[in-house]
This record gives sequence, structure tokens and C-alpha cells, in this order.
Amino acid sequence: MYHYSINMIKQSSLSKNELETLREISRGVVSLKNLAEALGKSRAQIYRISKKLDEKGFIKKENRKLILQKHSFIPLILDILNKNPKIIPLLADSGITILKETLEASLVKEIESRTGLKKAIIYRKLMQAKKFSIIKKENKKYTLNSKVWPDLKEFLEDYKRYLLRIDYKINADILIRGKYGEAIIAESGKEIENSSLTAFSVYPKYGIKIIMPSNYYHIPKEKLDINQVFNDSLIILKDDKDYRKILYAILFYIKNKRKLKRVKHELVYKFQLILKGGKIEGFPSLEEIKEKAKQYDIKI
Repeated sequence: MYHYSINMIKQSSLSKNELETLREISRGVVSLKNLAEALGKSRAQIYRISKKLDEKGFIKKENRKLILQKHSFIPLILDILNKNPKIIPLLADSGITILKETLEASLVKEIESRTGLKKAIIYRKLMQAKKFSIIKKENKKYTLNSKVWPDLKEFLEDYKRYLLRIDYKINADILIRGKYGEAIIAESGKEIENSSLTAFSVYPKYGIKIIMPSNYYHIPKEKLDINQVFNDSLIILKDDKDYRKILYAILFYIKNKRKLKRVKHELVYKFQLILKGGKIEGFPSLEEIKEKAKQYDIKI
């Protein structure tokens, strides 16, 4: 099972105190002393809270004042906090992490797999979200109610993109395709130090000979097994829904199916549906897959 690391969850989550502090800063309360008075906290507590918000990219300190950073997602979350303060307990801690996973319809077990959070925590947050009509449930899947909460959807999408792209250890010209655990999956036309080739770049090693215009890297460098190589491919496809890459990933899955049993991912479920004759928009048909499989002597 592949999931976020504890560090990544901490990076993407905000505590109740952090959210309330952001709300006060947006109202012009920008000194530690005044924030402590407004929130009923000690200056030492506000210092620790502000330090966390600084580390997470929300604020910075200038001339003894706390200044909001200029990321596009910050005005969005501030608008939500000021208009709907009652949802602060829902958004706090793992709330934002869980809601980000409902941008696409997801089963609880899929959210559990992607975040590494316990089912009890996920269910509790989803039930809280339902009370505010933030979440809707259809066919056992939970989806963000974007018609009722368009601003929240915009914030979650923007914040998700921000979290995906930030990593100060990586050069700006390298395209980050995704993250899980402590690993980063990146695309580059140049070799990346302290990394291992992964995904489509090593498919030839497993019998799927293809040529890509750039290479894919797993950072940091480590010995990757076939499950990690395939999982890295799926992470790339979540960010880059390229038709050709999807086709090659399906062929890779068919050829190595017995070795890939421990990979749990929503795209795998879609692959399985297509291989049973189902049709999904943006994905190759079973007939196309069979035709391409002949070139690699893959039996379906």
C-alpha cells in the first residue's frame, strides 16, 4: 500500500489554532502581542503557531509583523474561514487532507490507501462534512459538493497543486509529477542527481520497449522493484493523462499482472474494467489494447 508519509500529512494539514490565527491575520491582527490577546493564547503559543504557518508557506515575518504570503490559494482559504468560521473544526488537522481526496469520487478505502489515515478518522471527517453539505455520497463514493461549495473546491485544487510542486531540494526546471511517502516522481530531459530511473523510462527492462522524449525519476535514489516502478507510472498518469502512456501502462499491467497484486490504485480498477470490455472516456478500448499487445507478444 502506498500512502502519504506522516511528514506530508503534517505539511498539508492545518490545526484549529493555525486556521484561527490565519483568520485573525487576514483581519489585520499582525503582531504576536495582539494575536495572543485576540485568541486568548500566550505569546509563546502564538510564536509556535506562527512558526508552523511560516514553514507551511502561509505567512512570513517582516519588521515584527506577520505578513500573508502571496500564493493564490491563501485568499481562497481566508475567504472561506471568514464567511464560514463554523467549518474550522472540520478543516482542522486531517480535514483538508481528506477533503482533497474527494475532488474525485472516492471510496473510503481509496482515501485510506492514498493518505494512510485510519478509517475512523476519515469517516468522522466525512460525516462532519456531510452536515455542511460539503460532501455528497453516491454508490458508496464520496465527492466534494462543488455546486454548493465552489470556493472550497477552488482552494483544494489550488492547494493540492501547490503541495505537489513544492520541494526546495529540487531545481525549478524539473517537473514534479507526484509524491508519495518521502518519494518524489519527477520528469526531466536531463539526468537528476540522487535519483533512480522509474516508470516508463524502465519499461524496456520489463519487456515493453518504448521511447519517451524525457525521462522519469524516483527521488531519492533507491533500488526499485516492479511494484514501485508501476506505482510511479500510475502517479504520473494522475498528473499527465496522456493516451499513449495509459496504453503502455495497461500493457505493462497485463504482462506483469501476477507480480503487481499489491498495487492498490484507482487506475488499476479502471484498467481491470476496460479489460473486461468496459469503456472509459480518455482510455484505449479493449480492441486497441489487443492490437497493440500483439506487437509485444502479450496475450490477453
